Amino acid sequence: MDSIYRRILKAAGEDGVLPADFSLGGPPASNRIRFADGAMDGILLYHSMGQGAEGLLEHLKEITKEASEGGSFETLLEKLEGLFDEQDGMLSCIDGLQDWIIANRQELSAERVFRFAERVLTESGKKGAVKYALSVLELFAGTRGSWREHVRTLALSEEFTLFCVFIARAWEDAGKELFGMAKKVRGWGRIHAVEALVPENQEMRDWLFFEGWRNEVLPSYSAVPCAVKGGLSERLRKELLSDGEFEAAGGLLQALFDEGPLPGISSEKLEDPQGLLLSFLGHGRRRALLYSDYETVEAVRDKADEMGWTEARQEAEKLLQSEECRRELGRAMKEGLGGFALAKKLGMKYEEALLASLDRDFPKRNVDLFLIFEAEDRELRSRAIEICERELPESLGTGPADWSFAVNEPRYNMLGYCVQFLRRWPGEGETLVRTALLSPVINNRNMALNVLEDWKGAGWQETEGIKAALQKLKETEENEHVRERLKTM
Repeated sequence: MDSIYRRILKAAGEDGVLPADFSLGGPPASNRIRFADGAMDGILLYHSMGQGAEGLLEHLKEITKEASEGGSFETLLEKLEGLFDEQDGMLSCIDGLQDWIIANRQELSAERVFRFAERVLTESGKKGAVKYALSVLELFAGTRGSWREHVRTLALSEEFTLFCVFIARAWEDAGKELFGMAKKVRGWGRIHAVEALVPENQEMRDWLFFEGWRNEVLPSYSAVPCAVKGGLSERLRKELLSDGEFEAAGGLLQALFDEGPLPGISSEKLEDPQGLLLSFLGHGRRRALLYSDYETVEAVRDKADEMGWTEARQEAEKLLQSEECRRELGRAMKEGLGGFALAKKLGMKYEEALLASLDRDFPKRNVDLFLIFEAEDRELRSRAIEICERELPESLGTGPADWSFAVNEPRYNMLGYCVQFLRRWPGEGETLVRTALLSPVINNRNMALNVLEDWKGAGWQETEGIKAALQKLKETEENEHVRERLKTM
């Protein structure tokens, strides 16, 4: 079996970037939820950092001591790899291991420990063992050699970028190295590299402003570092912004507004946050805004209202109530681009344009179905249901399986999303409910059962079609939790 290092090296493209679907765990299975590469360490670092497991730490100390004494590499590698399963726990052991090595540096052979870690880096097939090697090599960050290139290669994987960042931030050209790492990853690795990067020139500052916060986890994780280090405030104080600058500023502000993971617009690192909003709105008044810009203005208004920033709220409201806003939303809805939710909030007619857009491009527009199903107009709901039934046919009900999600058939995700809106409306969309009941995706079946429970609670009487689907499900259901629910149906 190839080592992790060789797998990454082989997978990297000519641009030195891993394919978007690369994962150390291989292709995802339909019946299993799996953490994305780097996700477990990212969550641990940002939300629940704790002390390392003493048992694991003691084993790591023992292996390091044996390596220092010249023990067999093969024997020690086998012992090291045997310590780790999928949840490697290495992140919370780093400080303890490094402190122990430093405290015992007189008794340990630095050269032997270094050589052992260097070989583990490229020869191990276990994530935890590779992270151990990176954690040890962080203590030797000033040492030059080919191992630095190995670190750069491992940094291409989101699973290891954090550990490589720990090393690279101590290199003499840390800014250049971290910048290179940040640009080649788009998930947790980018978040970690952006946090550590101290921009040394305008190219780096520009990248942080335009791209650094755009990641595949949540932009809000990097919003404050990119706003501060990318110069959001300074840019908004300019008299004129390019289209690209205005778009990036709006996206970065929206990321700052999402304060679920971390403090954003309310962070103490931002000076005069209401001033940021007023500057952005000032640029908005001097431009011809697109519907997506008005959606950003709406987000500004809502955040200003939440924070009690009266002046910013009033300025945003003026833009939203303008005739230019209504014209742009009308154009965007007619062309199927978007703007439906904002139009509804502003009291504009959106229903016919949304139904037409659903009819033309259901995969793209189905996310706005809630706007139809929130309405008290049964005729509109019926038309939406007809489109859903056409796009999500009964043939999707192939029978229950133990799938947590569907890898290659996005219509199953759309089916679960659509069915949830039927809970308020007994008897409407029964065909969709039957399809979901017999879907191979567990969540779809649970959602269909939720709908039926609510319908029955509202006095709805089971139809023969639903009875037949439930009976078939009782005979073939594979998931234990769903089987238990079926006993009450």
